Amino acid sequence: MLATRTVVVAVVLVTVSACLPIPHRSDASPLLRGQIIDARTLLPVKDAKILLLTPRGEVLAEESSNNQGRFELRPVREWNYFVFLMGDRVLSGDVKVSHPDYRETTKAYFLSGADLYREGGPQEDLGPIKLER
Repeated sequence: MLATRTVVVAVVLVTVSACLPIPHRSDASPLLRGQIIDARTLLPVKDAKILLLTPRGEVLAEESSNNQGRFELRPVREWNYFVFLMGDRVLSGDVKVSHPDYRETTKAYFLSGADLYREGGPQEDLGPIKLER
């Protein structure tokens, strides 16, 4: 009787909370690629500082643009202690770009659904990011 009651309580708690306590690592951010260019000349901007930010503004990663203005932010993985059973998983945040000769700019990214399950993991090409003087 006690075992049956325990199972019923466990099923109700899992159903109501829609999560299971299963420690695991998951993506906190996707692989992000892009190119930093001058908004007026459309030429690449070398040595721009690129920050990957969470929706709360925490810095997850930092990179600099190369001679062609290109950058790649590798995925960041983090420990999670619960697996959520309901709702769509989302990866979102901002890419903040700065350079001493230009005004700072921010570009948002948002991935959900099938975008999270691509071969090679979640990734997005942000394309050209234009910096203005």
